[in-house]
Amino acid sequence: MNMHRGEIITERDGLRVLECQQCGFAHLADIPSPEVLVQYYSSDFWSRDKAGWRERYEAQADWLAAVHADWLSLVETCTLGRTLLDVGCGWGFFLATATARGWLPWGVEPDRDTAAYGVEKHLSVYHGTWNLMDGVWTAKQWDCISALWLVEHLPDPLAFLRWARAHLFGGGILLLACPNEWTDLQEKANRVAAVKDYWADSSHINYFSAASLSNLLGRAGFVVIDRLGTYPMEHHLLGGKDYTANPALGEEAHALVRKVDLAQTREQRLEFGRALGRKGAGRDQVLI
Repeated sequence: MNMHRGEIITERDGLRVLECQQCGFAHLADIPSPEVLVQYYSSDFWSRDKAGWRERYEAQADWLAAVHADWLSLVETCTLGRTLLDVGCGWGFFLATATARGWLPWGVEPDRDTAAYGVEKHLSVYHGTWNLMDGVWTAKQWDCISALWLVEHLPDPLAFLRWARAHLFGGGILLLACPNEWTDLQEKANRVAAVKDYWADSSHINYFSAASLSNLLGRAGFVVIDRLGTYPMEHHLLGGKDYTANPALGEEAHALVRKVDLAQTREQRLEFGRALGRKGAGRDQVLI
């Protein structure tokens, strides 16, 4: 029996998102089966829906390295050791930054070709899914587990967070990033956007506000000790660059954000991110 109940709060292109009373966060009204999701993320996600993104990441490698190092600098103030597991590691760009900073990182990625790319770069990447890898790891616990833009894709994010909690050393750190939905700025941008409810994504199952994500982490046994927001892209939309109607405008806006980030020091980037995080603002939320 489907126990998910709640009001439909977003509906676009066949996607129906409900504010689930049982789960405490918004998610698709019709959640795909685990079998369908494993097939999708092991084949179509990177090769079809994200075609060309590896080349995009390669072109942005300096910016990615800077931002990833910012986040790791926060983790490093909290952990005793330097072992790390990146779940859903994609092409391995975060792993590469962690390696350069002296971490001993592993990654797990369900897409075979994507995982193979990381191996070619001499990274320790395993092909598989987090919930089926316990018999494979030489390590059973880590100092840090990273989940960057992962929880929005999972059919049961609470199960993953509890698994992560159990696989961290005492005092270990979860580094989590995901889209930040239902902000005041997003609501304002939605009134002028050509594509209404533009944040609804065919690959996203879950949609978290700052409050609902904090609540979910608490249910899994975590305490949030630091929070960042990323630049609110809605400012560009409200400024007349409606990237919902013209993706090229989105590329221009992201390029400007990267340029500004790289012109700043780490301290400046973190100060700006924390200011957003304290207000629950920003396009994405990054939590320690």
